Amino acid sequence: MSSILWSSFANEQAIRTVPILFLGGLMSIIGKYTWWPIGIYSIVIGVLVFVFEYPKSAKPYNSQNVSHNTHSRPYQHILANLYSKFGFLYTDYFPRSLFYFILSIPCLLTLSTILPGLFLLISSGLYLIGFLKKEEWYKIEKKEEIYKRINVLQAPERPPPRNFSQIESD
Repeated sequence: MSSILWSSFANEQAIRTVPILFLGGLMSIIGKYTWWPIGIYSIVIGVLVFVFEYPKSAKPYNSQNVSHNTHSRPYQHILANLYSKFGFLYTDYFPRSLFYFILSIPCLLTLSTILPGLFLLISSGLYLIGFLKKEEWYKIEKKEEIYKRINVLQAPERPPPRNFSQIESD
């Protein structure tokens, strides 16, 4: 039986929360609710969460997963190199869980941002479970992509040989 990587679920949950944060913040600003600055806050943390969550973690080598081949997102190595210098603040999931918990509290104050706030709380809880299961963020090493060279066959210059005895019999 394979182990569940809770941090993988939390990463996808947080990435999918970003458009909802943006739309909730936009509705709060357009609707001119009494606490409309929370809409601006929601849009800003949506961008922050996206930039923070974009680099996906590699699967640990000691996990019981069938495939250890983790596919990276396009251009994630740029941010991953930066985040790997933060040390335990980025590789450990407890600070991330606490960070998302704190970020979600203001989103729970207005009607249009309650749903994204709850989604951030769920992401926070999933990261907390990942921390309790001793999961960590691992940088995906960029591999040199090897492309197979495709041999293109040239078109024939002469027609194929024909047997004239078959043509005359028809």
